[in-house]
Amino acid sequence: VDVNCIFLRKYVEGDHLAFHYDNNFAIGTRYSAVIPLHVTQNNTSEFIMIDRDNRIQIMPISLGQGVVYNGWQIRHAITGQIQGEERIVVVVHLYDNPRMNLWGKLRKKARDLTYKSLSL
Repeated sequence: VDVNCIFLRKYVEGDHLAFHYDNNFAIGTRYSAVIPLHVTQNNTSEFIMIDRDNRIQIMPISLGQGVVYNGWQIRHAITGQIQGEERIVVVVHLYDNPRMNLWGKLRKKARDLTYKSLSL
């Protein structure tokens, strides 16, 4: 079970996420839905991805709208936020089959232990 299946994330000055792929420990496909709830007027924190032609694409998401993507297969990032601005999003992980096999459970346990030991 993914205990982080739904959460809020707030991006303030300096917050960003470098390009990455999401972990998926489930047997099925894990999709992520990102829905902006609050965005200040001069927000600079944007969802971006690398397309099939290896180009960076900005994915504009209006308030109350959302984007659903397979982060296991799509390299994505969040650009940095500037001083005085903020962006709050809800992130929901959706699975077509959330069960984990032994390999998925071992990978998740290793990730959890690593994060805990590094205090991430």
